[in-house]
Amino acid sequence: MDFTQQIFCDNLRFLKKTEGLDNREMSEILGVSESVIDYFINGILPYDTPISVLYNIHLNFGVPPDAMIGDSEDIIKCYIERFKNEISCFNEHIIPSG
Repeated sequence: MDFTQQIFCDNLRFLKKTEGLDNREMSEILGVSESVIDYFINGILPYDTPISVLYNIHLNFGVPPDAMIGDSEDIIKCYIERFKNEISCFNEHIIPSG
């Protein structure tokens, strides 16, 4: 396995753990079987992995495809941005202005 594939698998494990998802939940989100999730978790990226996996990661976790093949710092930056947006929305709707 090349380095990029290993980074993807590492980042997917990070997402799964951070979100507190089990293999079944992650497989439903990504649109693949639990056995494919097992491969990812064990550092194996099957050659026939559908591109929709990257789309579903972006759609559900807000992590763009290029961040999935970057270092874990890229994923953390995405999470920070997502939480900033969620806090901003919360503040706008809950805390009265002025």
